[in-house]
Amino acid sequence: RAPEPDPQNESERASKRLRVIQPAIPEPGPNSTAEDDPILSTPNQNEDQPEYPFGLNVIADFPYLSDPKIPWGIKWEFGRLASQRPVKVSDALLADLRGTHADIARKLRQVVRDHSQKRDGTRSDKPKPWSYAARESAVTAPWEELDREDQAWDRGLDEGIGLKMEDGWYGGKVQFSVKLDWDEKRRAFKAHLNAPTTGKSTHFGRAFHSRSCITMRITKNALKQPKLKRYLKACHRFFGRDFYVLDAATDKVTLVHANARRPNHDPLTETPEEGSGIQWMLNYLNPMEFNQQQSVSKWRARFQLYFSDTVPGYRVELGRVLEQDDLELPHEGAKCPSEKILTDGCGRISLDALKSIQSNLKLDHRMSAVQLRFFGAKGMALAMLGPPFEPEEPGDIILRPSQIKIHMDDRYVTDEAKLTIDIVRPAKISTPARLSAESIQILSHNGVPTSVFLELQKKCFEEDFGAMVDWPEDKPLVKLALAVAQTQNVVGTRRTRLARGMARARGLTAKSWDEVEEVQDEADPEADQRSSAWWPDDVSGCPSSLAETCLVNLQAGFRPESLPYLRQKLRILLDDMLSRYVDKFKITVPYALTGTLVPDPIGVLKLDEISISLSEPMEIDGRKVMILRNPAKQETDVRKASLVQGFGLTPSEQEYLLCFQVKIVNCPRLHQLKDVIVISVRNTDRSLASRLAGGDYDGDKAQVILEEALVKPFRNAASDTALEVPQCVKDSFKSDNGSIANLLAEKQQNEAKFAARLSEILLLPLNVYPGEYSIFHELAVYMHGLGHQEAIRVGHMFTEGLDGSKTGKSVKEEIQRADAQRYRRFGRVTWNRGREHRKKAESNEHHNIAQHQIPRDRHLPPFVMDKLREAGEALHRDILQRFDDRIKRDTKWKSAQTEVVRQWARAGRLRLKQKECDTSQKEAIEALRFLIDAMDVDSSEVARDCQPLDHWMQAISRAINQVLNRGCGSYAADLSLIYGAIVSISAKHYSLVNGNGFNSLDIVSRQDALRKFSVEFAEAVPLDDILTPLSSAELALLKASCAYSLSSKHAMTTPQFAFSVATRDLCHLKALSGPSQTVSQEFIDGMSLHSGYVEDFE
Repeated sequence: RAPEPDPQNESERASKRLRVIQPAIPEPGPNSTAEDDPILSTPNQNEDQPEYPFGLNVIADFPYLSDPKIPWGIKWEFGRLASQRPVKVSDALLADLRGTHADIARKLRQVVRDHSQKRDGTRSDKPKPWSYAARESAVTAPWEELDREDQAWDRGLDEGIGLKMEDGWYGGKVQFSVKLDWDEKRRAFKAHLNAPTTGKSTHFGRAFHSRSCITMRITKNALKQPKLKRYLKACHRFFGRDFYVLDAATDKVTLVHANARRPNHDPLTETPEEGSGIQWMLNYLNPMEFNQQQSVSKWRARFQLYFSDTVPGYRVELGRVLEQDDLELPHEGAKCPSEKILTDGCGRISLDALKSIQSNLKLDHRMSAVQLRFFGAKGMALAMLGPPFEPEEPGDIILRPSQIKIHMDDRYVTDEAKLTIDIVRPAKISTPARLSAESIQILSHNGVPTSVFLELQKKCFEEDFGAMVDWPEDKPLVKLALAVAQTQNVVGTRRTRLARGMARARGLTAKSWDEVEEVQDEADPEADQRSSAWWPDDVSGCPSSLAETCLVNLQAGFRPESLPYLRQKLRILLDDMLSRYVDKFKITVPYALTGTLVPDPIGVLKLDEISISLSEPMEIDGRKVMILRNPAKQETDVRKASLVQGFGLTPSEQEYLLCFQVKIVNCPRLHQLKDVIVISVRNTDRSLASRLAGGDYDGDKAQVILEEALVKPFRNAASDTALEVPQCVKDSFKSDNGSIANLLAEKQQNEAKFAARLSEILLLPLNVYPGEYSIFHELAVYMHGLGHQEAIRVGHMFTEGLDGSKTGKSVKEEIQRADAQRYRRFGRVTWNRGREHRKKAESNEHHNIAQHQIPRDRHLPPFVMDKLREAGEALHRDILQRFDDRIKRDTKWKSAQTEVVRQWARAGRLRLKQKECDTSQKEAIEALRFLIDAMDVDSSEVARDCQPLDHWMQAISRAINQVLNRGCGSYAADLSLIYGAIVSISAKHYSLVNGNGFNSLDIVSRQDALRKFSVEFAEAVPLDDILTPLSSAELALLKASCAYSLSSKHAMTTPQFAFSVATRDLCHLKALSGPSQTVSQEFIDGMSLHSGYVEDFE
């Protein structure tokens, strides 16, 4: 049986198991030299070996840029621009490149133009009134951040590591990246430098400066080349510095500067062999000598700890780093299987440290646990409860052996970077929860009727989309605006955009920076500046995302029934959201929550009990509960239990216990652990987390479902057969995964062979796609049923292969071929052929979408996912039809506007006819007649919101009065000038958006193309070119109103043109039609409608 801690003496025993980690005295190595460079290096080479045994790829290296006064970021950006536009090297050019990043970057493009071999006549002193958006630049531009890193680096105080500056600054936030492609004509690889940008911060970047790390993304075409690995093994030179691959993923590698050293690094500590290649870096980050028991695959995977998305949270003194044994069940062999480790991946952290982390991250909620990286360890750290619940421990953090992935070289255990806790994300509870497609299938297999899912699906669609298809006719559309903001999380998206690489650590997103980073097409080297994905255009005020576009127009007072532009955007948004809901089978469970799993720290919970203490009260609609963890593949991955309420707690600290046997438990000793799911450590066969799809406690999340309609009919799997990996699955994998000890033995025998083997190991994950067996599992479940042995087998094939890059396992070729022959011909299972799948199928002529009919066992009932797909598509069509019907039935806003426009046009013509005989006025009269004709809206058209149009009409009316009363045509001439300039811009805009390929561009390229028109529009018709005395604000409004007028009749104008170039001014004109308040953009971005206010308003 598992150990059952005695509350009275468990703390004493735990204290005895604590060990203080102490440093060893480092042994000095031989002398090594250092280059005169901001980053110190040790260029010693072993004379018996070539300097570059696998070759040298010179990607970007200009000898004339070796001047140390030219900053690294400027070298990078200059190299990116000059590679497409060759320059003439001169002393004047080098003088223009010296200085700080911030000073040089602003003029760098013009410097390249001025010194290019093909001059385009652009003058460097030409004013550019509309430059890169200030707000966007302040968040995304890397130049000031690089200057600050350089300054901190020069001071030599390790300030870039973080937690040393009053404002909380830390380094490593700038991303340098390269796109590697295959040039078919040259039959060679070609690397394209991308513009640097701010983004995630990594441990490596903070320790060694942002410039010491480069991400190389590899195109699909390059991945297919058999020479790829040979190319990547070589040294890669960038601006005089040598970089090597240290980490790899499916389609990218991470390059590090081989000679990167921190300013306070002592070269005397290095050994002779560490002077070449990346040997010193390997020993500093993940030394082989101290990790010989690891497999080579796991050793390689540990480098990811240094390149993951983290922020510095707390610095620990070495004497306050403790180690404590894991709680383990009895097992065979020296190494305990992970499923028998009851505390697998979870240590402890002091309350003072947690409070400091909360302050550093500027969190507005209390934390009980945090996911972290520290001292070669990873996983969760759960709060120490302290007296009277636990004795006070003499440390800030307690690590368990299951957390420690890298044993450090004794020379570096006092390194400040290694003693800094890097935060991945805080633990928190979120509610409600959404069911995944896998969990729906398990619930259905285990007894939940299909009708329950259909009812929940219908309720989810109605709650999320009802307000978007039904709004009042006579009130501002605050409820519609709230629905758009909430369903698309607009404010949260804006916060994530501002937080950039800190978003995950602050709990704003569950995704890492690499998951949300936008993949961009190759940049136009002639472009003045690239925008950042999904940022609004500061010149025009036009948002980039559909949701923000709809929200901005609704907030100004526009209505979809009267503004075709808004109606079109809103319908596209609605259609996209509905498609995602249908394709992803999004079903919201109101009475459910998602939280992080942690083990009971003091052993008071009984067998299979789970404690949840919530910071905010949650209404409980039943006592039966289920618990699950994604990805759930087997029938045993969802468990049913009973919920009992704890006693003696205040309503805000209500504690609930989840038991497989109904037990009323009073556990006040755990109520301090807020917003985590605390699990008993008294199981007798395996940890409860491992029962949930093979989970552990290093950051895994689980869902607790209290929805009675789901819980009541559910029954647990009849047996635990599916928990164990079948022997046939174990036999289906091969492993060439030796130990590090064996690899070091190879090194002693053959140094060259060892170097080649090491390069192969570092590239193991490249071009490996483990997801195919997930598709096979979907097919097996559909064909045979979830409990069938084949479905169980394929499910375990997926889970076993998922971590192949860590375990070194790969499916045997004969097994892979047999499974591929069995399943590939079907493509995706029918219910999972959504919009994105169909798009891919249409773009790939060899894509197999439905070549064969997928057979299903005739004894099986109708499949739940087929029913949900069918019902979801019906709901999709119904909601879109309700939107169209709502537009059609509202005629109040149409007739009034068409009549206003037509009456004004008729009146203008009658007044002008009176003066047509006057020759001195004919030119002005003809110009005005043309403008009036352009405004004549056919009453059969659906009229637009006329408030912005009124501004232009009033201007023409004033011009008519001027001609009639004073015989002066200057105002009419100015209006004609404005009209002509805007027609010209709209025609170019029309050609762009209706051209081939525009919609297939990435978001940044589309933004850049459209922003050119907003700049051209803003610069069109300067104040100096018009005769009429107008302010710049009046002229801007006049141009916006004119652009708005073109969409009524002009053939070469798109409906979105006016809003693409003048959203802010058009919304301002519209808001003036009623009570309004001017608010700056910084305040607007953080504002959200309160649901209570909307209810009161309605």
